[in-house]
Amino acid sequence: FGMVAGASVLLFYASPRIALTVVPFIIGMVIVVNLFKRRIKKASRRIREAVGDLSARAYEVLSNLRIVKSFTMEEEETKDFRNKSLAIVKSNIALAKLSSVYGSAVDTVTTLALLTLIVVAVPDVLNGALTLGALVAFLGLLDKMFSPLIALSKSNFKFQKATAAGDRIFEITETKPEVLDVPGAFAPPEILGRIEFDGVSFKYERNQTVLDNFSLTINPGETIAIVGPSGAGKSTIVHLLLRFYEPDSGAIRIDGYPINMLKLSYLRKNIGLVVQDPILFSGSVRDNIAYGKPRASQEEIIQAAKAANAHEFILALPDGYATEIGERGVTLSVGERQRVSIARALIKDPKILIMDEATSNVDSKSEALIQEAIGRMTGERTTIVIGHRLSTVMDADRIVVLEEGGIAEIGTHRGLLQRQGAYTQLYQNQLQAQTQIIPSQFRGYKYLKSEEKP
Repeated sequence: FGMVAGASVLLFYASPRIALTVVPFIIGMVIVVNLFKRRIKKASRRIREAVGDLSARAYEVLSNLRIVKSFTMEEEETKDFRNKSLAIVKSNIALAKLSSVYGSAVDTVTTLALLTLIVVAVPDVLNGALTLGALVAFLGLLDKMFSPLIALSKSNFKFQKATAAGDRIFEITETKPEVLDVPGAFAPPEILGRIEFDGVSFKYERNQTVLDNFSLTINPGETIAIVGPSGAGKSTIVHLLLRFYEPDSGAIRIDGYPINMLKLSYLRKNIGLVVQDPILFSGSVRDNIAYGKPRASQEEIIQAAKAANAHEFILALPDGYATEIGERGVTLSVGERQRVSIARALIKDPKILIMDEATSNVDSKSEALIQEAIGRMTGERTTIVIGHRLSTVMDADRIVVLEEGGIAEIGTHRGLLQRQGAYTQLYQNQLQAQTQIIPSQFRGYKYLKSEEKP
């Protein structure tokens, strides 16, 4: 800008009349830059979004390749990938065209400024009012004035592309968490694991009430099972306890402390979570078990694995605890991944352990091993078992049956069966599902093609 200002001053000093002929072109350059600025940014943003969509879809497909193949969707997914790739190509072509027009517009303004100066100055040279040397000097000053503007316009093009990419990143990095530590949040010296839900109500954005005036007290060391139909609010209870969400009304307390007054890091450190779909990270078995306690010793890792009934199968791996398990633990079976995730939850020695349908996706042998591990842990810590299979909750101290956001029944397995209520209905439905005979309309299906042959 200093060079532009200096050249402008000298040009006006030498000949105000000629200098004034250049001013409209400087204004024109500014208009061109601003006219294309938003368009360039918008086009660059479209490219980034298209690339992001393609990358996300490619990751999903490659991560679930067996599902894609089992549904013979290879051709459809290939077409989708091709269409998304074509959209990126088209967006890049559009940006290239925009870049070409932008560059041409800048060059046109510069050329017109040069021609205008010559047209205005040449008659003065011919009639002696201006020397040829002065004209050359004017042209040099004009070059000094427009060269930085041209460079700036090119930099602006790159800057708009970069900001479009940056906006995509900042949308994520600048997103504020919905749940934060409140002023005055603290970490008690110790907690025992007493949990109280006091009149808790909650609904998601769809305005569908999930929990309605839910109240429950869980004593330290008690094993509570929560069962109910899909959508009854079982997992929502877990999410609220971990403060993934805040309740709309009511209070949740641990050892008498409102959980919103506990530091988030402290709260979650004292709660171990094992979910239905065991999520592991690329790296070794040791790294995954020690995920919640990075400085854990080898002995602590082994003890956690033993408690989760994972030690024996880990020793059978090629490199034992140092075995690399691949992305998402792909080299392990579902049951093995689940036992590693249980060990990961146990190594930080939480006072509260949550098993959110932890055995829903495993075979009967793995389920038995996981159930044995859970049984060994009961009494040592407060345990909440979210159950889909009722066989996994029968030994709980109390079973809570949820219906329509509230407690329908609560009691032991035997006591609830004697009541012949909601729990009994769930129990009978599962027994019926396990013994159900294949409907007659499906019989002989495998012979259909052979029967159709002439």
